[in-house]
Amino acid sequence: MRLKNILKDLQARFTAVPNNDPRAKVGTGSLIAVLVFFFRRDRHGRTLESLRKLVQEQFKTNFSRGGFWERLAARKLRDTLETLTC
Repeated sequence: MRLKNILKDLQARFTAVPNNDPRAKVGTGSLIAVLVFFFRRDRHGRTLESLRKLVQEQFKTNFSRGGFWERLAARKLRDTLETLTC
């Protein structure tokens, strides 16, 4: 598949992801984008703590460790990831 087609497909899939949740500090689509780029990094720094710090840096917000873990474990995030990969 050509890169142009892959990018169009990704754009269409991300357009379907709701990014506004008034209860969340960071929208689901934004969180998924950070996850994608996080896993493209070097393997040596991949921990939940380094992911939490990256999200805090990118969005200029604070997440407690527990709050961040709850966000990653949320059913909504899992369902959205499944939608994007199908």
